[in-house]
Amino acid sequence: MALLFIIPIVAAAYVLSHRNSLNITTKQHGTFIKPPYGLALHNVDYLYGNTTNGKWTIAYMLPNDCTDTCEQQKTLLRKLHTALGAERDRVTIVTAAGDEPKIEDGSVIIINPLGLYIMLYASIPEQQGLLKDMRRLLKYSHA
Repeated sequence: MALLFIIPIVAAAYVLSHRNSLNITTKQHGTFIKPPYGLALHNVDYLYGNTTNGKWTIAYMLPNDCTDTCEQQKTLLRKLHTALGAERDRVTIVTAAGDEPKIEDGSVIIINPLGLYIMLYASIPEQQGLLKDMRRLLKYSHA
């Protein structure tokens, strides 16, 4: 009877202590920012929504030259907003410039309702991956 209670505890301790060697991965498509931090955005242009206060924000960091690739990315973000369905009212999509050296121009970032930068998609993200991540964030958040 004691083994019935001891085996799960030992197994959990083993997994926790060896999680790096067991190649346990997460399901997100972007890169989580650890720890999340506040980020100042400049030259904000709202594609959807008119405020970022209390809403999830998807920000496309504009490159210096907005070429065809840049316009395609804006179109994809508009489609993403439509694909969010009933949850789209909780999301604001903006284009912006930032002075953060860790964020490349042309990348997409996600900012939570508290204003903390939490996820990065380098260059042009796969739209389905970004959509899945946004749906998961919206599902498990109450903001």
